[in-house]
Amino acid sequence: MAVAVSMHPMSASAAPTALASKYDKLVTDDGWKIELRASELTVNPMSNIANSFASREGWVSSRVGVLITPASSNRLPSQPVNTGVLEQFLLVGCQIDVSDGATFGLGSSFGPQANVTISGQPGASIGVGGQLTPSISSKIMPGRIAEISLGQKTLSTNRASIRVRRVHICQGTSGSAHRRT
Repeated sequence: MAVAVSMHPMSASAAPTALASKYDKLVTDDGWKIELRASELTVNPMSNIANSFASREGWVSSRVGVLITPASSNRLPSQPVNTGVLEQFLLVGCQIDVSDGATFGLGSSFGPQANVTISGQPGASIGVGGQLTPSISSKIMPGRIAEISLGQKTLSTNRASIRVRRVHICQGTSGSAHRRT
């Protein structure tokens, strides 16, 4: 079960956003019905606490659950379920990858200057002048999508659930994202 979250630039006091519950089911070839449900989905995006223009942070809460039952009361599944794993993960994406960093430069020129005017009123001037030119460059690449595990549970019965509350997620300019615990 995946929950996709987009972290947009927002103020640090952004209100939590509740997302709609999600439900999916499938029937396996050997006759089991698997039902997945994601609920209590809340995202609270915020600006990076270091005030970085290129990073985002947020808090995520959710609950996912699975239920495995025979698909039909008329036909028992052909194979027993011996084991199963429920994993809740988050997909986080960034639009631009600048993980190679940025280069900051400063160009300058200083020295004597001479100006001669020959039209109108002829004249000449001599002086000292200078120029300072800043530059910034970066290699920009398409962004990436990162997958962050929020929890994993091995099924010991036909049902299991995982609940997370206020998990802190950080995403930087490299497209990488991680869970802070």
